Amino acid sequence: MQTNGILHVWRLIYISILIVIPICAIIKTPLFIKNDPRLWEKLRVNVINVIIAMALVELEMQLGIVKFAQQESTYIECLVTGIVYILIVETHYAPWHYAMHHISFLYPIHKLHHSVIEVSPIDSYFMSHMDWLLSFVCIFIPFVWGFSISEKTHLGAMVFVGVTGILEHTPKWNPGHSIHHTKSSEHYTLMSGVWFNMIGEKIENRMPMLGKILKKI
Repeated sequence: MQTNGILHVWRLIYISILIVIPICAIIKTPLFIKNDPRLWEKLRVNVINVIIAMALVELEMQLGIVKFAQQESTYIECLVTGIVYILIVETHYAPWHYAMHHISFLYPIHKLHHSVIEVSPIDSYFMSHMDWLLSFVCIFIPFVWGFSISEKTHLGAMVFVGVTGILEHTPKWNPGHSIHHTKSSEHYTLMSGVWFNMIGEKIENRMPMLGKILKKI
């Protein structure tokens, strides 16, 4: 029997955090910065964002947009299906992330997240509610294209994205994303927290014509 959207999102976030905590302990990185004056603001925003994600996924399941398939028959099939699902998510998220930095009327959506310069794991969920909502739309967009994946495989794939997405806000794990928070036109990462070196340098420097177009938007 298929679970509901609220429980699915709760499992995703709960398992991701359980994995992140010991990793942070091993690499000796705190989950949040000591004496952070914005800590309670971040906690409040993060909690609301989790509730938004639960409501969104539950709605998508009720509307029949998200439908999980039967469990894949082999571990190899699970792995391949999960990897393909993540790649589809990234092909939607990467250009959207880039657009928020280079199209003036979109940047306010992403501005709150970049108000944090010295990042820590707690900052991975600290973004405007619209930014968070649209990120979760990207996470579930493969279902819109009719992609078939089981509930357990989807949970595993999204836990991977969740864990690496949190850890990218750990300078010891991913120094590139710390640079991205200080120099917002450089060092983009994928949703899964991988340092996306292809667009680590300003795209305008590599593709001048694209740079001129972006500046006019």
